[in-house]
Amino acid sequence: MVKNNKEKGIKKRKIIIDHAKNELLIHGVSSLSLRKISADLGISHGNLHYYFKTKDHLLSDIFNAEINKLNKSIANSTNEKASVQKNAESLVSTILSDIYEPSISLWLVLVGESITNKKLIELIKNENTLYEAVLGNQIRIINSEISEKKSIHLAKIIRCLIDGYCIELIYAETNSKKFRQFYKVLSRYITELISSS
Repeated sequence: MVKNNKEKGIKKRKIIIDHAKNELLIHGVSSLSLRKISADLGISHGNLHYYFKTKDHLLSDIFNAEINKLNKSIANSTNEKASVQKNAESLVSTILSDIYEPSISLWLVLVGESITNKKLIELIKNENTLYEAVLGNQIRIINSEISEKKSIHLAKIIRCLIDGYCIELIYAETNSKKFRQFYKVLSRYITELISSS
C-alpha cells in the first residue's frame, strides 16, 4: 500500500512538472501560477502545495531535473578506451546534440525572464555552476593534463559558447550550408579547446 501511494505521488509530481514545463514554454515564467496549474489539472491547490510549496520550488525542481539530464548525458559521453581526441569529439557531439532537447528551450525562457526577476538569477547561477562542474570534471577525465582550475575555466568558456549557439538557433537557418559550416567550425574549435590544452 505504501509503495502504491509512493508511486502515485511520483506520477502526480511528474504530471505537475510536465504541465508546468508546457506552461513555461507557452507563457513564460511570469505567467506560471500554481493556482492555474491546480485548476488545469483538476487537483486542489492544497494538494499541489503538498508537492511544491511555492512557484520558486516548482521552478527549481524543473530546472534541477533538466540540468541533471544534461549532466548525465555529459558524464556518459566518453569511453575510457578511446583517445583524448575521440573522447573530446564525443563530448562535443553530446553537448551540441543536447541543445535540441526541450531543456534548452526551457533554459532560454528562464534566462529571458531573469532580466526582470532577480530570484531567477540565483537559480541560473546555481544551474550554470553545476553544469560547469560536471563539464569540467569530464574535461579532466578526457585530458588528464588539464588542471582542475583550467578545466573549470574551459567549462565556463564552452558553456558561454553553447549559450550563444542556443540563441543563434532561435533565428538561424539551420538547414543552410552556411550554418552547417558554422556548426562544424564551432564543433572543431570546442574539441580543440579540450584536447589540446
